Amino acid sequence: MKIISKHKDYYDWAVSIYGLDEIMVYDRRTENLEKSSKYVWDGINNPSIITHEFSICNRLYTVLQFRDNFYHTVDDILELDRILKKEKIDIYFLKNRWEWGREKKKSLRDRAELMHKQFNVGSKVNAEIREPVLIKTTYSDGSFPFTAQLEGATFFDSKKKVHSHWRIPDLSTYGFASWFPSEQMFQDVYAFISWKKDHPAIPNKQTNDEKIQSNGFDTKISFRHRK
Repeated sequence: MKIISKHKDYYDWAVSIYGLDEIMVYDRRTENLEKSSKYVWDGINNPSIITHEFSICNRLYTVLQFRDNFYHTVDDILELDRILKKEKIDIYFLKNRWEWGREKKKSLRDRAELMHKQFNVGSKVNAEIREPVLIKTTYSDGSFPFTAQLEGATFFDSKKKVHSHWRIPDLSTYGFASWFPSEQMFQDVYAFISWKKDHPAIPNKQTNDEKIQSNGFDTKISFRHRK
């Protein structure tokens, strides 16, 4: 696979193992590359937990960020729970989760495993946007750190009539190398690029008015110049 990019990611070195394939091209160039941000605080000066959702080759991975550290694995989640309790920031992070039926008797590790299971689910975002690696970041107050862009990494949700905030990330800044092998990442991206090549995008034959209406606008009033 040939990678065209303005930045180096942690799995790029695998090209030296699998070789340079000029036919399978992953164009990773973007003006809106998303990198992990430094520690942020909420409006009342409490530490904020940032949620990063990575849609990678049709699978969704959730990574939590607290201060400048990242948490994804079961042990990571247990460690985050310990820190939040010790600093009295969120003593119920795992304690009050799944407090119903038989789940009430589960240990903290059991609950961390349940959370981790929720951190790894199927995703249709990559196929919709036709990009193998995407990120959506949310702050603890539900806000987004950036505005949705239209340049190849924004997915329009026709049901909600809003743009989801998906962008292309630099995975090396989110601690991925510690739990997602670089060779596996390279292979997964290669497989997605192969799928993309075998399934070309369907040309949009809509008229301009039809495109406007499909995006939730009214052609008669949405763009009218008002006095």
